[in-house]
Amino acid sequence: MNYKILIIKLLILLFAFSTFAQEFNTLSKEEKKNGWKLLFDGKTLNGWRNYLKKDVSPKWKIEDNALFISEGGAGNLLTKKQYENFELSVEWKLAKGGNSGIMYRVWEDPLYSQPYFTGIEMQVLDDAGHPDAMRGEQGTHRAGALYDMLPPTDFSAVKPVGEWNTARLIVNNNHAEHWLNGKKIVEYDLSGEMWDRLVSDSKFNGWYDFAKHPKGHIALQDHGDKVWFRNLKIRELKGKKAGKTKIERNIPVIDSLTLANYTGVYELDKNSYGLQTITVTTKDNKLFAQINKTPANELLPLAEKHRFLILSSGITLIFKPEENKKVNQLIFWVGKTSQLAGKKAE
Repeated sequence: MNYKILIIKLLILLFAFSTFAQEFNTLSKEEKKNGWKLLFDGKTLNGWRNYLKKDVSPKWKIEDNALFISEGGAGNLLTKKQYENFELSVEWKLAKGGNSGIMYRVWEDPLYSQPYFTGIEMQVLDDAGHPDAMRGEQGTHRAGALYDMLPPTDFSAVKPVGEWNTARLIVNNNHAEHWLNGKKIVEYDLSGEMWDRLVSDSKFNGWYDFAKHPKGHIALQDHGDKVWFRNLKIRELKGKKAGKTKIERNIPVIDSLTLANYTGVYELDKNSYGLQTITVTTKDNKLFAQINKTPANELLPLAEKHRFLILSSGITLIFKPEENKKVNQLIFWVGKTSQLAGKKAE
């Protein structure tokens, strides 16, 4: 009799476990009824591509029902679809010392090598193991923060490294909320005097397209660290649509000879993780970019005129080495925009 009772109890436990066991990357009937859609089905990367690319890097992998970066250089992942008013739900975890981010309102333009030039970021970070947690003013770089702008109200909301965190991002009628593990930790309006002050006090001050587009892609950041995502789902909300936004840019076309004999550092799209010393120089009355001032290094031919985008961190020079080739970016880091470029080479 005791054996029968034990078997019955075990069957009850097994039934309960199967009933309540979590099914990853699926939607319940209630969720479907309420308009939720999966962004990741646990098997494919349909609906995603790399930033400024048509496909997905093989360094983004799928394993154990999760999407993850297997090694650095995977590139930022982007939804093919754009969203304006939405509620996003995602689970994430990091390796020790990891750093990543979830961005929205990302706008693609060859002017920008990274989605953070236009997109707004909810920080993903190992607060205990990454030094960036202590760099932001009052915690604006901690997990869940509106990156470099607003800190989370509860630093304890994030779970220890290696554990799964559940994040929610709600953006509706130009108002946003960040939720982490059931707690609302950040709330802000995306326009108005307070928003303008947040932007002006941050690293994004002077970035022409930052947070300017009300409708954009959602991006998962590759910061060179291992990060996992699962249960990515979204539902579009019936907020007011802002319509097309006219961006007033002040991007002058400058006679590039004015940059001759100036030096700085540069970053190319195809090698976006490396910064090297560069000098803009002339040879036979033509303009070149000389790398590291070494004669053996290749001189990059520059066109007579270039488009410049002046950011608070420097001047971005857009040029085409050859016709119909990929647009590259040359960045002179000058700290502030009060100068045209770095100091003159000796």
